[in-house]
Amino acid sequence: MILLLKRTYHNSQMESLTYVTALVLLVCLSSGQVSGIQYYFMTSFCGQSLNMSYYSIDQGRIKLTSLSSYQRMTCSLTIVAPSIYDRIMFYFENLDIRNTISCSDDSLQLFDGPNIYAPRVSGLYYKICGYSKPGGVYTTTGNTLTLLFTSFSGSLVDDGFDAVFTAYHLGACYSNEYDCSNGRCIASSLTCNGYNPCGDYSDCHISGGGIAGIVIGCIVFICILTIVFILLRRRRRMLYGHAPYVTANATAPTTVYAPPPTYGAAQPGWNPPPPPNYPQGYPGYQSPAYKY
Repeated sequence: MILLLKRTYHNSQMESLTYVTALVLLVCLSSGQVSGIQYYFMTSFCGQSLNMSYYSIDQGRIKLTSLSSYQRMTCSLTIVAPSIYDRIMFYFENLDIRNTISCSDDSLQLFDGPNIYAPRVSGLYYKICGYSKPGGVYTTTGNTLTLLFTSFSGSLVDDGFDAVFTAYHLGACYSNEYDCSNGRCIASSLTCNGYNPCGDYSDCHISGGGIAGIVIGCIVFICILTIVFILLRRRRRMLYGHAPYVTANATAPTTVYAPPPTYGAAQPGWNPPPPPNYPQGYPGYQSPAYKY
């Protein structure tokens, strides 16, 4: 029982070390962290503006509705970039708008300006619908982007669209900004967040020296962790390795003896010896009686 407990404890220690090592490797191999960004629902801003400065954001995620379907509606929303930025870029994560010929019933339109009378965003169709999201990243020429969603019948199974928008500017970047490879300047807090804030995935590049430093640091940490584990095991053996183990269920050893021989009973395969040959007529002689 004691040996089984010791083996179980040893196995649990090895499993713990394995899990910790795997976690360290996972952290080390991750080149950047992925964090969430705030969702905004277009149906909550119909006829209004979503001012990024007011909500203290430099990037956000816009969906048509918080529900799994949408109703018949005509809804417009204007996104306004913070004052320090003069452009907005965006891309689609998902498109789920009921598909009709020429998008005549349900559609999404995007305008490069503060209202629905501004020019349409370059690179997009006049109306967007269906289930295949437009690829690529789209940009405005100013600090506003207007969305117009129209549905004449609604849908019980479609939920509209999901898009990510980011404020940026061109030119020299400030000290608290990140200089993207495509010449755009974004807030430094957006780098490596998993939502392509630069538009070309250049927000999370790590140099060769940086990668080497991460790998070396991970190896050193794992070595230190292994040494500590070995030292703890040796110390435990020194403290408990020679101590007698006593359990409450321990019992004294018992000796099993063979049963004593049975006298007076005939054993299988054994015949008693014949009686002594006394002369007949010996005084006081009487033949003994044998019982078999």
